[in-house]
Amino acid sequence: MQFKKLLKCSIFAAAAAICAAATTVSVQAADCSFLDSGISNVTIDTNKQELKATATGGELLAGIGKVNTKKGTITVSAWDSYTGTNAHTIDLSKLNNTKDNYIVLASNSKADVSVIKIPAADKAISAKFDPSTSKISVGTGQNAAAAKSAAKEITNDAFEYRTAYGNWKNLQATSAQVDLTLYQHEGATLYVRAKGTTGATATSLSNQSDEKLTYGEQPVKVYIGDSLPGKEAKVAIPADPKGPSVSVNYTTDTIILPKNTEYRLVTESGIKEKDGKPAENLTKEYYSASFMFYEFNETSNKNGVLEVRTAAKPGKKAASKWTRIAIKMEEGFATNLLQPGNTLDTKPTSGESKEYGGKGVALATLKESLDGSSVLEIEYVKSKKKDALKIQNNGSLTYEVSTMAEKDATEPIDAKIQKLAPGKTILVTGAPDESSVFIRTAGNQKAKQWVGRFEKLGIMDYPKTYTP
Repeated sequence: MQFKKLLKCSIFAAAAAICAAATTVSVQAADCSFLDSGISNVTIDTNKQELKATATGGELLAGIGKVNTKKGTITVSAWDSYTGTNAHTIDLSKLNNTKDNYIVLASNSKADVSVIKIPAADKAISAKFDPSTSKISVGTGQNAAAAKSAAKEITNDAFEYRTAYGNWKNLQATSAQVDLTLYQHEGATLYVRAKGTTGATATSLSNQSDEKLTYGEQPVKVYIGDSLPGKEAKVAIPADPKGPSVSVNYTTDTIILPKNTEYRLVTESGIKEKDGKPAENLTKEYYSASFMFYEFNETSNKNGVLEVRTAAKPGKKAASKWTRIAIKMEEGFATNLLQPGNTLDTKPTSGESKEYGGKGVALATLKESLDGSSVLEIEYVKSKKKDALKIQNNGSLTYEVSTMAEKDATEPIDAKIQKLAPGKTILVTGAPDESSVFIRTAGNQKAKQWVGRFEKLGIMDYPKTYTP
């Protein structure tokens, strides 16, 4: 009997070697431990938690083996029967993945059994999400302390994750962790575990346990398979914090950014940043809307959106959501008054000669192009025996007027500003001859309308006569 058994093994080994040359199946497939049990085509997919096998006798018997380490025995209390000649699928999902499991296979045509050991996965797992980097640190061990000590940012494909109702996905993509920022927008709960090995072929495993076990009176070889997926860790992904509160004064063109914030400008030409990232604001600072366009070197667009967020705190908190502030850079006088077709008519003071020509503010009327009606009427008058500039607003917008004593001034700085409401008239007094006159549209805080930029209306050229 022993001679026949050895002869049979040799025949099958030779056949398997020939088959291996054509199909890359390892010669271990001819091991007598499997052949004598009438089992073939054994494969294990530990991710799917399935074992597949074919019984040459038409009936596959499978059971969970119980090992008595003191006696060195393995027993099966109940067998499951699978009939037919095709490969049968055995469900392994009920197995406890943190203990060693033994799957015993047999055929009704053979007295011997085959044993596959599925080693225990680690009993504990530790996983923590860092919202500032959007990375998960994971570690496993035989207890919680060991798992926590082993936790580190993932650099291999040994772990996977899923959402509450999603499929398992690799936590490592190519050379870096997958992008988890999409879960931070609204917050989420992820589950992380150590992966099982997909597609292990039990009959091609060269590793065998050194366990000396017998089934009945027959010694059995124990093949070592791969571990099932490990225990799951529940990882909370906090939602990004709300954006900061940004104080905006539309009537004074003032933006107050809180400290420890980041900001950028978005226009039709794209996102404007500094060196590829948002600009930093470390202390409470005051800015103007026009400064934002200047800082980000935006010259082709006058409108945009300022985005502001609270900076991330390393290891503690992610950057906040963006607070978005629409900016419309009004051109003041030019955009809102001198619209296409409108004209500014000037003429010298009646009966008097002008010392300065062409640039002065004289008798002037700004006319609307559609109907020819006047928007502003400007003239020189005497107020308390002193020269003054009278401006009447016949339009529908509110304007602001300011002066600077220098004729070459390009903008009013720390100067008095007079508001000119629709249908009203103001007197500009106290400005010496050759002073620069500026005008802009007024802002509206309630309507979130930005104040316009000051533009030069002209130079004071009070009426005067001289003797040739």
